[in-house]
Amino acid sequence: YPVLVIPQNHDVSTPLDPARRDALRAHVSRVAMRAFDHLRGVTTEDPPQIIVRPLLPPPSREMGDFLMAACIACRGSCCKSGAEHAYITHHTILAYLEQHPDQSLEQVVDAYLQPVTTVSLSRGCVYQHAEGCSLPRDMRSITCNQYYCEPLYSLRMGHVDGEPLRGFLVAEDDQSIGWGIFATSDNATTVHRPDAAS
Repeated sequence: YPVLVIPQNHDVSTPLDPARRDALRAHVSRVAMRAFDHLRGVTTEDPPQIIVRPLLPPPSREMGDFLMAACIACRGSCCKSGAEHAYITHHTILAYLEQHPDQSLEQVVDAYLQPVTTVSLSRGCVYQHAEGCSLPRDMRSITCNQYYCEPLYSLRMGHVDGEPLRGFLVAEDDQSIGWGIFATSDNATTVHRPDAAS
């Protein structure tokens, strides 16, 4: 089991401040208007999407399940900077409109507000709560769907088809290492240090 040290998010769920929902609405309205302008042929300066690394093809089912176990163990540290924008851009809205071409601007904004729950992690993305992300994957930004932290990116790039897919995921932060997960593509077993609270 190769050791993979991943981040760990200790934030807890708290009642969602209504101002955060309002800020999300303002942001989605702004980028949705830009998406509709684009569809109408209105020319505006179009900054490219920020993509840190080349896009990877969708992972295999086995790799996807393994990566999901790692992300669950981490609890979305990479999501914390999503704030009230959730990385949603007009590119995100254009991709959504490809699947829902008959929706109006108001319907698009409402669709992105509907998944927001009454709680959110104390710091992080407005869609982020203790059980994960409330925004359906097909509505998320390319950043959300394509980003991998360095340990998981290295795993994906280095894995050879046919080799066993497994690892010992150690969640580390500035507090301590109290537990880890023995993970394969079809099983995850959490282990705790004897002197660590479970």
